[in-house]
Amino acid sequence: MVNFTTLINRGHQRYIAKYLKKREFGKCNSCEKPTLLMEYIDPTDSSVKWLVCEDCFTTLQLDEE
Repeated sequence: MVNFTTLINRGHQRYIAKYLKKREFGKCNSCEKPTLLMEYIDPTDSSVKWLVCEDCFTTLQLDEE
């Protein structure tokens, strides 16, 4: 079960990542699909950043639980 604050923060993070003007077109680091990429920052280690597609971004956010 996820609390309300976690849901709001996740939605806010997704909105910022999705509508950031610096999105790049390339291959996703996770699924190798060519598409617009979003930057995912690992919550346990903030120095790790991945460029992933929107589907993988959603999956990674859900896996944080």
